[in-house]
Amino acid sequence: MPEFDRNVTTHIITDANAGATLRALGLKSLKEIPEHVPTVKWSWLLSVFGRESILTKDEIETKLGDVWLHAAFSERMDAGYRPRKVASLGLLKGKGKARAEDDRKREETPNQADEYV
Repeated sequence: MPEFDRNVTTHIITDANAGATLRALGLKSLKEIPEHVPTVKWSWLLSVFGRESILTKDEIETKLGDVWLHAAFSERMDAGYRPRKVASLGLLKGKGKARAEDDRKREETPNQADEYV
């Protein structure tokens, strides 16, 4: 991209220091970069590039979602962070027979929190 456009840019990838990066973007401060735009090192892209054939789609999404691990500047470590989806509560509780056994045990054993309600 020849010019930084905050409405189009999704990521800034750099191994340069903050001053050089800001000059290249035509900005005066890292605070001028929108919070939804992560500023990452090339290692972020290289964590997936060339490995697409051996990584699952979920692994690729996880690696590309870990932008904070590759933050170019500590001041922007949380820029672009998106909370991940977690497994549904049903999956965490178990399925079928195992879940039924857990539910039965829960009914037989009173919960301390229930005693105070």
